[in-house]
Amino acid sequence: MIAVWNDHDGDPIAIDTARIIALSVGDVTGPRSAGDDLRVTLIWTDAPQPFMVAAPFEDVLHRWTESRP
Repeated sequence: MIAVWNDHDGDPIAIDTARIIALSVGDVTGPRSAGDDLRVTLIWTDAPQPFMVAAPFEDVLHRWTESRP
């Protein structure tokens, strides 16, 4: 199943849910005001870096779980 989320910049990301290995949570930091970090769900696949999506962990976990046979 292909699932679509938005990244932390609002751009769409399509991921084959069969390729997901794990999920975790992190913060995006950068040139924002202090304390203005953005919480993201990290989707780990066999890619060298995780995909960062702006959806809550529970939502991503639910979509991944429902896509599994």
